[in-house]
Amino acid sequence: MLLNKNNHNVYSQHDTISAVDFSPKEPTITIIWYKSMVLTSGNVEGFVINSFNQRLMITPEIMEYFDRRNSEMLIKEDTKITLGQPADYPHEMIGALSDYFKKNKDIKSAYKFLAHIEGEQKSNLLFIIDFTGDKEALFPKIGTIAQDFLGKDEYIDIVPLDSDFGKNAVKNSKPFYKRKKWRFS
Repeated sequence: MLLNKNNHNVYSQHDTISAVDFSPKEPTITIIWYKSMVLTSGNVEGFVINSFNQRLMITPEIMEYFDRRNSEMLIKEDTKITLGQPADYPHEMIGALSDYFKKNKDIKSAYKFLAHIEGEQKSNLLFIIDFTGDKEALFPKIGTIAQDFLGKDEYIDIVPLDSDFGKNAVKNSKPFYKRKKWRFS
């Protein structure tokens, strides 16, 4: 346990390693675990990642933000969603995602849109992904790669192509990434 500059108690990622199951490679500590520790302790104001170097402080407010961003959002069927393309093409993000998709054989194709959901203040990038495998493992990785290129208060949405929305959205659109099919004679 550490004291931050405001003299509040915070957990350090190093405090908790012995209390968490881990593989021989590295510990597995989730934000859910930290959140439960912070909220049930009563006198802890958050936790620190990389406490011996850059010291990234994760407060309950930041945890709440992650909860909102990492959750699936249900949109009512009659909600209007306007799709277009961003005025400023995110070249670096698309390059990083394409590099990842090339290495991941589960990705068949990927589409990019700028989406505005009726009632929302801001538009955001929407990726529609054609894939095989586990969405729960794949989508967070895509989100993590994209997050490196987003500004403050920006986020992306990811939708599987095999959903009704995904199928309708990509009609008359070309993917920014499509796995090459190899043909042998």
